[in-house]
Amino acid sequence: CGYGPAGCRRRRRTGAPGAHHHFLELIINHFEGNYVCSPEVMCELEAYEQIFLRYESNPNGSIGSIAGISNKEGNVIGMMPHPERATSDLLGSTDGNRILRGLLEGNVKKDS
Repeated sequence: CGYGPAGCRRRRRTGAPGAHHHFLELIINHFEGNYVCSPEVMCELEAYEQIFLRYESNPNGSIGSIAGISNKEGNVIGMMPHPERATSDLLGSTDGNRILRGLLEGNVKKDS
C-alpha cells in the first residue's frame, strides 16, 4: 500500500471536541507498515478504549482496522494516517485540522 486517502472513523474524542464517530478523510503513507499486536494486547486496548481511530476499509491489514491508539490516560497518541497531509483543500482534505487543532487545544483525553 502507498500514498493515498484513507477513510477513518474516529471512535473517541481524541483530537477534537464532540467528534464522536466522525468520518475523516486522511492521507496514509505507510508502504508496508500496519498495526500488529497480540490478542491479549488487543483485548486490553478494547477494554481501556484506547483505539481512537479505525480504518473504514483496512488498506494495510492492520489488526482490528486500527489506525490510531492512545495510552490509557489518553494524552499520548500514535497513528498511521497523516493529519498534517490533510490540512488544505489544495491537498484534498482539511480533516487533519480537526485532529491537529484538538491536540493544540489539549483535547487528547478520554471522555468523562
